[in-house]
Amino acid sequence: LVPREEVLVGPQIDGLRITYLLVDEGDRVEDGQVLAQLSRTTLEAQLAQNAASLAKANAAIEQARSQISEAEATLKKAKEAFDRIKPLLKSGAASQATYDEREALYRTANARLQAARDGLQLAEADKRLIEAQRQELEVKLGFTEIRTPEGGLIARRNARVGAVSSAAAESLFRIIKDGEVELAAEVPEFYMPKLAPGQKAKVSVAGVGEREGKVRLVSPEVDPQTRLGRVRILLGDDPALRVGSFARGVISA
Repeated sequence: LVPREEVLVGPQIDGLRITYLLVDEGDRVEDGQVLAQLSRTTLEAQLAQNAASLAKANAAIEQARSQISEAEATLKKAKEAFDRIKPLLKSGAASQATYDEREALYRTANARLQAARDGLQLAEADKRLIEAQRQELEVKLGFTEIRTPEGGLIARRNARVGAVSSAAAESLFRIIKDGEVELAAEVPEFYMPKLAPGQKAKVSVAGVGEREGKVRLVSPEVDPQTRLGRVRILLGDDPALRVGSFARGVISA
């Protein structure tokens, strides 16, 4: 007997210790249920640091905006002074040195305004980066709750409190989806052409007795060594059936 479909549940984040286990082998779980909890301490500290960086970025943006307002006022004043000196230079009422000085002030004020605007763009870019980092941290915090993507029966629990999570390691939980079990049968090749999905079957399970089943899958190939073909007979969700048990069946073909 094997699961009709097995769900493997593991951590989506590495390097965090398992702090709580909320289920055990043999428990029934629902879709999205929390199975285990990982430590949140490190991520919460990083989130607090991120909040401080975000506040600093907001302050930098406000400062850049103030600098832009100040630079705009200075530029306006310098432009007005420069515009006034132009006709005076032509009439000879102002010297070339005075004209050059006011032109330099105007150009400097214009450059400072552009620098202030560049500073605002830089501060806003820093803020967007910090906000993206915050979103990543919030996603990782969500991953500290290990949830099952499907409901069913927990067949095996490899998770241990205090162990460090690793996505590359063996899955923490193995779940029989919806608790459905089936017989992974082997049939002589002579009978394979007579079989088709949907045919009824009676399966005798060791230590349990006879159960009604239905052919779910007939393999398109036969093992060239054993001359046996594979057939899956669905038995459904039956608490008396144990994965790994042996059984034999008769298919009504």
